[in-house]
Amino acid sequence: MKFNKKISNISPCLSAFIGLTDKCNLNCRHCYSIKNNVNAKAKEISYKDVSKIADSLNKLGIFSVQLSGGEPLLRKDFLKICNEFSKRGISLLVNTNGMLLNKKILLKLKKMNLSSLQISLDSVDKKNLEYMRGKKGIHNKIINSIKLAKKVLGDKICIGCVLTSYNADDIENVAKFAKSNSIKLAFIPLLTTGRANKSIDLGIKEKLSLIKKIKNYPDITLVVPPVFNKIFKIKNIYRYCSFPYHVAVMPNGDVFPCSGLRHVEKLKLGNINKTELGKIYSNSSLLNKLRSIKPKSLKGVCSNCVFKQECMGGCRAAAYLAYNSFDMPDPICQNLYDIGKFPEKYLKKN
Repeated sequence: MKFNKKISNISPCLSAFIGLTDKCNLNCRHCYSIKNNVNAKAKEISYKDVSKIADSLNKLGIFSVQLSGGEPLLRKDFLKICNEFSKRGISLLVNTNGMLLNKKILLKLKKMNLSSLQISLDSVDKKNLEYMRGKKGIHNKIINSIKLAKKVLGDKICIGCVLTSYNADDIENVAKFAKSNSIKLAFIPLLTTGRANKSIDLGIKEKLSLIKKIKNYPDITLVVPPVFNKIFKIKNIYRYCSFPYHVAVMPNGDVFPCSGLRHVEKLKLGNINKTELGKIYSNSSLLNKLRSIKPKSLKGVCSNCVFKQECMGGCRAAAYLAYNSFDMPDPICQNLYDIGKFPEKYLKKN
């Protein structure tokens, strides 16, 4: 990363999420991005607006942008869009289901400022994978895309696996597949929004059981707060995003503090079709309010947790979706505390 950007005198926007399209070639049952099948009336950000977004983010001092959807590779101008950010020195993270990947696309991505290509794989079991992804006949294509991406991109490829009740019995097999192919793997707790609801989420005891099974596999990252590293001696813990120094732009131009909050209308910051993104970010009273939340303001188990300065309560979208408040804990930690499994040595006494 070249540190040659002129940072503005406002709070820098460190990272961004861009939902390039609502269109998708699959119909995943646990999708947090889309509530229903919207392909018939899907929205897409125009290439012209993407270029404007790239300019705005560059002026805000951004370091990385996550390109997603829907399925971003459905855009015929996908590589052209990637280049808009890459040529400005902005690091690219791309999320895809792998269905449209080929060697030509991968080789072009390799030449860009690509940080990570994450391909979704929820199960290695054919029947289960195709049930979760809502389409038959896709298993071999996804597996082959992952192997091809590893061959072309090396360590820049990562498998993303969401933990749900659908795939709990196959999680360890996903870990074994990643290990056998020397591929990095991220296990992600379910975000209960969009099509995903609480009925398919795992209980805290089930999550703990799965973590015990997979914690010793190499190149695995768990998207959980740091207390889990202390409990299970996990090597890699994802340190969460740069929220609230982050912005998420949806395919219809709506802007939110996080892509996980895209279905909470009252949290909308604005729309790029009406206001330039930089102005939305810098003038947002909600973002300013979120930045004013200090570790000492956190409630629930976070109020006494010794790690609150480090993780600021974990995933803020998960906290809001669970408790309708940004000063509440990541629910995985609160649930851990509620069943008496949060180690007392990591709680400060009042």
